[in-house]
Amino acid sequence: MAGVLGISNLLPGTVTGTSDGYGIATLGDDARVRVPRSMLNGETSIDVGVRPEKIRMHKADAPAPIGANELEGTVVDASYLGVSTSYVVEARSGARLTVYEQNVERTVHGSLHRPGETVRLSWSPDHTFVVRGEPQPIEEPVPA
Repeated sequence: MAGVLGISNLLPGTVTGTSDGYGIATLGDDARVRVPRSMLNGETSIDVGVRPEKIRMHKADAPAPIGANELEGTVVDASYLGVSTSYVVEARSGARLTVYEQNVERTVHGSLHRPGETVRLSWSPDHTFVVRGEPQPIEEPVPA
């Protein structure tokens, strides 16, 4: 998505609870992520947002940092840009996320994540923002 938000990943979700100052949003693939409760404003249908540079990529079998939001996905595209690499990762829900990773740990082209590789994405719940989602239709009772 571009515009006022810049480049951001937006994932549709439903607020299903709260815990320790965070709202819990359930995404399309039943993954649950935490968002700052102060951003919910009573909304239940939201888009969960996270900027590409806030996401960290890990091997699929590596645990995410404790307390981090996480999703599993498959690398669809990797574009080496010299100082960084831009990835497109398809989550289990089918949503595509853009991830920017500085080429610090993986400094040679052959050490980058490759298309088809399953990865774990993680980010801090505090780096998550909320955009109001589409309103849910209200079902009118059928007159008898």
